[in-house]
Amino acid sequence: MITKEEANIWRRIKAIPFRNWTHLNSHLRDHGYRIGSVAEKVFKKIPFDKPVDGKEICLVCLSLRDLGFRNKATLRQILNAAEKEGFKVCPSELVPSIRLGYVGPSRDFIYIGMDPSDEGEIFSLVNDLRAKWIIAPKVDEMKLFQLFDHFIFIID
Repeated sequence: MITKEEANIWRRIKAIPFRNWTHLNSHLRDHGYRIGSVAEKVFKKIPFDKPVDGKEICLVCLSLRDLGFRNKATLRQILNAAEKEGFKVCPSELVPSIRLGYVGPSRDFIYIGMDPSDEGEIFSLVNDLRAKWIIAPKVDEMKLFQLFDHFIFIID
């Protein structure tokens, strides 16, 4: 298991204070990113009223193995393990800034370590051969993630 003290910073990003869905959508599209239809619905429900002041935020990208799992795990187990080691979940408002701060290789898929939306979705960053996306797969309490799956968390 990787502790907070042992973790390497994966990315440093600047939090962008988006005013609303329209501002977020145009900014991402202007930079060549795409938003999946379910992710769009989730973003439209976010009030964007939490202050995101443009400060630098440090992120880690951890696999289930990094979090001490030997087998598959549920989202709740993953979030609990990360929080136990001192990592913080990412608020939904931060996801567009994370996407803008991560280009990554083609064929990459990373989950955001976050509490699910009211309807059970979490955001994921996906790079395919044609585009870079934010999607929001539905994650029920029984879904098991694989040891090679990676999650992004905040580290102070």
